[in-house]
Amino acid sequence: MKTSLVATIAAAALLVAGSAGAQQTLAERPPQPVNVPLAFAGGGVLAATYIPSFLVGVGSPNSSDKWLLMPVIGPWIDVAERGCGGADCGADAGNKILLVGDGILQVGGAVALVSSFFVRPNTLGVMGADNKPKKPTLQFSPMQMGRGASVGAGVVGTF
Repeated sequence: MKTSLVATIAAAALLVAGSAGAQQTLAERPPQPVNVPLAFAGGGVLAATYIPSFLVGVGSPNSSDKWLLMPVIGPWIDVAERGCGGADCGADAGNKILLVGDGILQVGGAVALVSSFFVRPNTLGVMGADNKPKKPTLQFSPMQMGRGASVGAGVVGTF
């Protein structure tokens, strides 16, 4: 049992050490013109929230839902155009809540997508005293787990 635990810890240490070397080579690359992860995240959120809005705007008989064909500002105009006249005001409150949530997510996705052209990936790291990015470090050490004789591994790192 103890042999397999030691072998597992050793394999994990080698795996993490190999990935730490890969992270260092990524940090040494020249800056990209676009922050690709931020662009994909922002574009994904914008697409995931706009496509259902677009489909509702196309298929809804409500005239104010036609504003949903416009990305980002469409949900806000739709909320403003909806009137509350009559008995179904309570049912429309749920729709307004969904429209506000949709509008917030669309604005967030659009801001992330646009900011990906201005925020470089290498500027988000921790800087050292010499104004250069710090290299990631990772340290393993054995440690006692709980009050018994159980032994485990502790991991400490900076990245």
